[in-house]
Amino acid sequence: MVQRQASEILVRQCVNCDEPLTGPGAVARGPDTAWHTQCLACHELVADQLELMEDQPSGAPIQIYQCRRCEAMRSCRAGWTTRCHICLDERSTGSIVTAAGHAFLNRADGNPGLARQARQFLGLAPGAAISLRGATETSSYLALAEELRRRDLPGWSILTTDVHGLPWKGMRAAYHSHGTWGRHDACGTIAKLRLGTVDCPKCGPEPGSRTHEGRRDEPYLLYLVGTRKWQKFGVGDQPRVREHARGGAEVIQVLRAPFAQVILAERTLKQRHRDVTPGRARRGMITSFGQGTEVTRRRIKINLADVLPDGEDVTSWFGRSVPTRPL
Repeated sequence: MVQRQASEILVRQCVNCDEPLTGPGAVARGPDTAWHTQCLACHELVADQLELMEDQPSGAPIQIYQCRRCEAMRSCRAGWTTRCHICLDERSTGSIVTAAGHAFLNRADGNPGLARQARQFLGLAPGAAISLRGATETSSYLALAEELRRRDLPGWSILTTDVHGLPWKGMRAAYHSHGTWGRHDACGTIAKLRLGTVDCPKCGPEPGSRTHEGRRDEPYLLYLVGTRKWQKFGVGDQPRVREHARGGAEVIQVLRAPFAQVILAERTLKQRHRDVTPGRARRGMITSFGQGTEVTRRRIKINLADVLPDGEDVTSWFGRSVPTRPL
């Protein structure tokens, strides 16, 4: 075995701020968090960042948390420590965070539509500079969205997942994960979702399933559908929109754009209408509206072109065409 020289000994660093955790000048080490080493100061700064939402549901050795700031969810093995997939903090100045920010800014530099959506996502004015921290948070949000869409299964409402590398690296860095978890629409059972068909532990086997695999540059749909009392916005493919239509919803507006832009536009809609979203199934909602997380009363005015101005209007694919700008 080749012995390392003293100068070559690996020095562990805090993933969030780069403070050394071993060797000369080492600072106090906190618990490993979200698969990464972290100093005690960074751990304590975000100790109350998450709220426990589900504790070992259906007997699974897992806990489900929600970020108090952005409301993103994350799964974690019971007894382990994690943090939000997206939100960074004032100590998030390490080299890994910086590199992820530069990578996203380079990507956005050649994609004006993506840059516009990133500013909208971050609440910035048109043309405003995007900070490295903001760029990394935007990249992390997209990586999380891609993972959730990849795991999407009919008959299940996805609750949360665990993406290795987030929030610091802005992308999936490895396949270690505490799993993607969903609630079975038919009975409410919470179970771990895998690619392909998932059999509900309570209801038993179901017919074969499909999956969505979101690719950052492939076209995707941002849609608005509605019933007499309720309307739902969301993202997906043509079968998803037609599923709502088969359930009795009117297809109001559908825009088509690259996946990343559509996902960020949907997030902006969620932020704008969070105060009028019931967040649970209500009388008059059709089954495909799920738990009502992207649902508002029909009287609320929503124009998808406000959040996705570069989107192609493809409403006519579904039997109706509406203007992309208010008359």
